[in-house]
Amino acid sequence: MQVIKKAATKARLYLAYSLVNLRRFSNEVVRKRANPFSSNEVFKCKGFVLANLASIKGVSARLHPVIDELRRLGDVRDPAYTIIGKNERGVKAVAVDMNAEFLWDHVLNRELYDLIRGYYGRGFHLRNNPTIEFSYAGEVNDAQKFHLDWGLQQISLMVNLSDVSPTSTHMAYLLGSNRKYYFSQLHRDSDRCKRMVAKFSSAYLDNYETTVGDADSAFVFDAGNGLHRQVGGGERIMLHLNFVENLAFTYWDSAWQPSGNSSAYWFSKLTEATQKRIEQAGLPQTLFDLITQKSARKFGVPQIYRQGISSRRA
Repeated sequence: MQVIKKAATKARLYLAYSLVNLRRFSNEVVRKRANPFSSNEVFKCKGFVLANLASIKGVSARLHPVIDELRRLGDVRDPAYTIIGKNERGVKAVAVDMNAEFLWDHVLNRELYDLIRGYYGRGFHLRNNPTIEFSYAGEVNDAQKFHLDWGLQQISLMVNLSDVSPTSTHMAYLLGSNRKYYFSQLHRDSDRCKRMVAKFSSAYLDNYETTVGDADSAFVFDAGNGLHRQVGGGERIMLHLNFVENLAFTYWDSAWQPSGNSSAYWFSKLTEATQKRIEQAGLPQTLFDLITQKSARKFGVPQIYRQGISSRRA
């Protein structure tokens, strides 16, 4: 019985991956025919771009008091910030509530939205609340192995909140590896993944990009389809956002739930002031459907993402 259940799950996921890939293929064909010289073609081709977003400038200085408090006290008083990870060195990760004003002053705007939408060729969603992440010298973890985030075009934005040198902890990305299609999740310790990394590393020798740069440098990349890894080094502090146009991270399971007590990471209740900021920025409300639990879609959407739908209709 267990074997049959596993086979059924595998078949269901293969079908879901196939449908998402078919949609991706169709979007790419249509876009090339409509505008073969789109400014997003470099992003599509390489999977990684330095995001020259004017609004980002000053975000590291804006967050300096919060970061200083976290480093000195190992805690933060502002309720917009929730510590979700610590180790013996200090704070590791902080979830940022979507009502935090700096997000609307520096990060979330139409320019960033259009860049990502141009890559997808369709609408998309913020997957979870933004996080501020701390890396310390000498750390070793699984993120330092080349990997994919689900294999279905999950876009990440990383913003350096500290100066990042080649000897600092940073991210390395194999340019062009995003163009491959995947029909199942590629596990980083599998022989298949190791063969894939060896293949791309030899084919694209020295053709990689990193997140080395000054504070306020911002990078957008396809973490879902592009092979990337953390390069261990000295201390680094960054802001991290994830965007998706599919629900691979939930396995399209209607009963899916976030693990542990992590609501601060996954969900936010937007205030009226934030709703106005969304309108002023010209952003669609659907961008925030997952974190506000107001997804209007039904097929393949976990029930937890529909719990706030009644309040939208009220």
